[in-house]
Amino acid sequence: MTLVREETFGPVSPVIAFDTLDDAIRISNGTPLGLSGVCTNRQDAITRFINELRVGTVNV
Repeated sequence: MTLVREETFGPVSPVIAFDTLDDAIRISNGTPLGLSGVCTNRQDAITRFINELRVGTVNV
């Protein structure tokens, strides 16, 4: 979708479904625009996102 591939400069928050943490990391790292926020209560997921996402910042 264009919404995911291009910067919107607006209050838009697309939701992309994934099955595994590997999928979520692959999807995020597969775009030139970085993921900035992650909502989870799983410490193992937080640790993986912080270590494996290729973005400037990860807000949890």
